Amino acid sequence: MPDALGRRAIETTLTDGNLRRIFFTLGPLCVSPMMFFAVHRAVTASPPRIAVERNTDRRAGAVEYYSTANTLWCKLDGDPTPTQQALIVHECTHAGCDLFGMRHLTTLDSEMAAYLAQIAFFKAKFPGETLIGASSAANRIFRTGLPIAERILRGEDAGTAEQLLPLRTAILHHPSYEGADRESARYDGV
Repeated sequence: MPDALGRRAIETTLTDGNLRRIFFTLGPLCVSPMMFFAVHRAVTASPPRIAVERNTDRRAGAVEYYSTANTLWCKLDGDPTPTQQALIVHECTHAGCDLFGMRHLTTLDSEMAAYLAQIAFFKAKFPGETLIGASSAANRIFRTGLPIAERILRGEDAGTAEQLLPLRTAILHHPSYEGADRESARYDGV
């Protein structure tokens, strides 16, 4: 079922001026304000190219992108919290990768890009706050990615493969991403 509350939260987040500060590359992938603009256009198109649906099976506050359905699944029960806004940026990064048909990406590369966008957005919009995840594995990713996100916000490159290795390792140690370096993210275009 369509989710008006989730759609409003996604639309508002995707038009947040702090997204203009997020610009970085990871190999052939470029995460930029233009990516978020394109996702916003896909969500608000009539008919939408990326649907926003309510997912009652997930925990409250959940937002997830499913590339096979070209759908952002939400379960927001009010205005999104700062952490939920950052999660929307994370999931819209995946949607952007799918929108641009990034078939060659591994799940690990997609997650690295999404986490860096999420952390950079949170740091830009809520500079005095700390991004807290749902698990110790997520918090490890946030702590490891923070110095990289700070470089991105200063207009610097995300870093070399060697500088990104701790973030890759933290993501691979998250139970949801075991083997993510070997599997395709399955982005087939929207």
